[in-house]
Amino acid sequence: MLYPNRTRLAQRSRKRFIQKSKEYERLLQAGEWSQKDYQRHVEPLTAFTLYADAKALRKRQFHLAE
Repeated sequence: MLYPNRTRLAQRSRKRFIQKSKEYERLLQAGEWSQKDYQRHVEPLTAFTLYADAKALRKRQFHLAE
């Protein structure tokens, strides 16, 4: 969604991002995916959010440090 001076993810996109990131984490933890498979899927998922003001969302989902 476009606002003056900022771009935000639509609620539907936020929900889809959270669901997919949780599913990817589950697949990695279950051993169904290697670290390389996980990275290959997470990169485009996070790239999708880079153009929006979604830094806090990415940090929460992937437990990133500052």
